Amino acid sequence: MELKIKIAVPPACYGGMQIAALPLGGIDAALSGASYPSSLLNGGVVNAVNCRQVDIGAMVNYAAAEDVFLELPFFWPYDYLENPYTAGTSLEWQWALSLVALAPL
Repeated sequence: MELKIKIAVPPACYGGMQIAALPLGGIDAALSGASYPSSLLNGGVVNAVNCRQVDIGAMVNYAAAEDVFLELPFFWPYDYLENPYTAGTSLEWQWALSLVALAPL
């Protein structure tokens, strides 16, 4: 799956953010009984100290204001989803994205 993140900031803006993607476990996470996928992260695994230690992530530089592309692997027991919007089988159970401020605006 390719995820495009559109960066739109005012002119003469500076600062930086880190986007970090953590896998949630797909169907195992969906069947775990959690009410929402991000609740599996225990409320803040990604923070300013460790946000650059993830395998898939990107730096957002506000001065450049370039779009960010992340290629996230699709993992599921099958190579398709019958209905990606059905509760418990949607793509939201695949990845958790975190946005961490490295330098404020």
